[in-house]
Amino acid sequence: MQPNTKPKLLVTTSTFVRNSDDPQPRFVLDLLKGLSAYFNIVVLAPSHVGLPPAELVEGIRVVRFRYAPLRSLETLAYSGGIMAQLKRHPLKWLLVPLFLWGQRRALRQLLDRDNFDAINAHWALPQGLIATSLRTTNRPPVIVTCHGGDVYPFYDSPIKAILSAVLRRSTKVVPVSRELTVLCQGLLGSSEQKDKVSTVPMGVSLPSYDIGPAAPKIEPIKTQGVFTAIFVGRLVRKKGVKPLLDAIKLLRSDDNSYHHIKLAIVGDGNDREFLESYAADNGLGDSVTFLGWRNHTHLPHLLAAADVCVVPSIHADTGDKDGLPVVLLEAAASGTTIIASEIAGIPDFISHRENGLLFPPGHAKALAAHLRLMMTDREFARKLAQQALKDVKAFDWQVIAQKYADIIHETIEAPS
Repeated sequence: MQPNTKPKLLVTTSTFVRNSDDPQPRFVLDLLKGLSAYFNIVVLAPSHVGLPPAELVEGIRVVRFRYAPLRSLETLAYSGGIMAQLKRHPLKWLLVPLFLWGQRRALRQLLDRDNFDAINAHWALPQGLIATSLRTTNRPPVIVTCHGGDVYPFYDSPIKAILSAVLRRSTKVVPVSRELTVLCQGLLGSSEQKDKVSTVPMGVSLPSYDIGPAAPKIEPIKTQGVFTAIFVGRLVRKKGVKPLLDAIKLLRSDDNSYHHIKLAIVGDGNDREFLESYAADNGLGDSVTFLGWRNHTHLPHLLAAADVCVVPSIHADTGDKDGLPVVLLEAAASGTTIIASEIAGIPDFISHRENGLLFPPGHAKALAAHLRLMMTDREFARKLAQQALKDVKAFDWQVIAQKYADIIHETIEAPS
């Protein structure tokens, strides 16, 4: 390696923004923007209708691989993610083998054309599986990042053996939460293998949330004198929106004083139609507003406008659950009080009654009690938000990128 030459990092992912205004989750892009100070980065992401085969997205070079005979069929990887697409349209399972083959072929072609120093595969399945299964002399070390959806649903399934093999073949494993770290270490087995696991969460761009004291006007979600809660995320079972609606119903049934509560739901997904009907059937139409997806630049204003952000994650029937929801960090950076379920990686950031409130997953009565407390004790709510704002500084993308860079540099420099 020549002096002052940044190492080349190839990043593979099935979730990546299509453009700056895309409502797709941005955490991979935000991480790479931080890592661009340390590496020359190329992202390998799925193709999609209307997207060019290669371009720069906010300064990051993105190459998109083809996986279907017609571009009009390449609809598997976006609009909620692969699993959501498969649930909504079961016939898209026919695209899965093509997707795996297309990504593997494109990955091999990139490795043949350029000398990359490392691969960072986001999600053990399928990206980690594809990267670690390549048997080429020029394959660099592979760092597998586990986000949760690639581990939880498969840990007690027949695919567990494949997941274990992926982690064993990788050079480094980076789970986003402590609970995921324990599971990954269990999959690796031996103490020698466990040593290659390092926990690094996703982060938040703190400057984006420094919007000052001016009242946000992006959305009319806040009415004078009305307590406002906000939920941000995909409308799928593991996000726990139904128990949140149940909690709002409980508050409204207590007495008339709790009719002055509003809930803004930001996001979309497979369960939206059901949740809208559920809210209407339970008489919550005047208390709950479904806003759909919003541009990421609006999110700091939306969060700051709310009195409390609720993250009611649960354990889905499929075994899936969140790793460490980034919205926790975004709400903290916005100075908004947080109420969240005590599940997966959420306690990695939220300490009960110190920087937020925790409740048992799916427990609508406990969530309603926490909302009632925040409505009646505004000083306590303010103190929780102030502490969270201090604590979230450790999750700034610059801090997280430095930790990732250290792991990647260590991997590159280690003797093969």
